[in-house]
Amino acid sequence: MIVGAEEIARLARGCGRVEHRDGAVRFHRLPAGLEEAFGARESGRVRAGCTSGVRLRFVSDAKRLWLGLRFGPAAREFRRGVLVRNGTHSAVFGPSDEAPAWEGELPGVPSQVMAPGVFDLWLPHLVQAEVTRLELCGGVLVGYEPRCRGRWLILGGSIAQGMTAPLPTETWYARIAQSLGLDVWNLGIGGAPLEPFLLDSLVDWPFDLLSIHFGGNDWSQGRPPSDQALLLRQVVESYLASRPSGRILVITPTPRLRMRTPLNALGLDLRAYRDAAIQACEGLSRVRVVQGDGLLDTEPELFADDVHPNAEGMRMLADRLMPHVKEMLP
Repeated sequence: MIVGAEEIARLARGCGRVEHRDGAVRFHRLPAGLEEAFGARESGRVRAGCTSGVRLRFVSDAKRLWLGLRFGPAAREFRRGVLVRNGTHSAVFGPSDEAPAWEGELPGVPSQVMAPGVFDLWLPHLVQAEVTRLELCGGVLVGYEPRCRGRWLILGGSIAQGMTAPLPTETWYARIAQSLGLDVWNLGIGGAPLEPFLLDSLVDWPFDLLSIHFGGNDWSQGRPPSDQALLLRQVVESYLASRPSGRILVITPTPRLRMRTPLNALGLDLRAYRDAAIQACEGLSRVRVVQGDGLLDTEPELFADDVHPNAEGMRMLADRLMPHVKEMLP
């Protein structure tokens, strides 16, 4: 069974919209307003185009899958995705080099198993990945949307986006989402500070939990923490009003392995921006602030560079943040 473009669009999770263009299905991770705003600069356009957290989720009795991918601009040259079947990693797919496209066979439901399986095809997350072919061999599409325990929306910068885990399922948010059975939509953009246009482009999605991860780029760009506190308060209050049953988790900047200087152009260290987040959320119900400096140790083996955790750092970040996510879910 060849899955058509319209059906692939129905399978897609973690994206705002889907289009069929030039023989491939392209996934627009961000809603149109945020895609345009973040895409004002080339670096933002590339990061917005990455399929971070985008996956195809479906139920099938197929014995094999055939998948074709085409790649666009990359924030990092990681072009491999992961197939998860019934909650267990089944296969890694994609090219190991900077190939413009890839096709290959993936395992499906074992021949001795009669019941259909739940498949999650996590697309490569730090590159624009488009699907050129999806075929279910020896089976059919049984269902489109298996149930989830809750909806989780993420806003933030590069660490929120998943930099720099080699595989999508090694990111902190994918680890948590898979463990808790959450439908996650990641709107993180590498290099992004907290921006006023976030108030003009509130995401219309019935989230149960929103997590907001800003501050590190505000610090590095020398933005006043008082401005950050005011804007963060406005963003949090706007989302609380838009989703009366939703809850919000604000995560302050995680530590860095090394810094050229501990102070930014304003003569401030990261603590000022962590304190600003606490101040911004004072007195707000359904909101919790988690201090990022307690989520990650500053050990070289946990970092891909001076700022971004590697796969092991992502594991620690997920393990330490997961109890907060779990407690904040309704």
